[in-house]
Amino acid sequence: MNLEILVSFLAWCTLINLVILIIWRLVLAFAGGWMRGMHRKWFDLSDESFAAVHYKLLAYFKVLWVVFNLTPYLALRLFVLEVPGDSNPLQPLVDLQQLPENSRVA
Repeated sequence: MNLEILVSFLAWCTLINLVILIIWRLVLAFAGGWMRGMHRKWFDLSDESFAAVHYKLLAYFKVLWVVFNLTPYLALRLFVLEVPGDSNPLQPLVDLQQLPENSRVA
């Protein structure tokens, strides 16, 4: 698998998960009563526990989205992928051979 495919995959994952997050938040904001009623049929939840559970799940989802989708996508886009005009996309930003002798780590 080359890096372009991986970056494209991460971009789509990031976008899809962001849409899921937005829809989830909008449903809670505008159809929270309906959602609470639906969950009451399945589980014995009070209004406070329903809100706490969804708040916690949204927070977990956002953290996982940032860690596993957004951060790898941005890292690959910013630091690894070829910039137009570059001949080697994996060339390090600093050429270690050109550093002064006293600044190298042993």
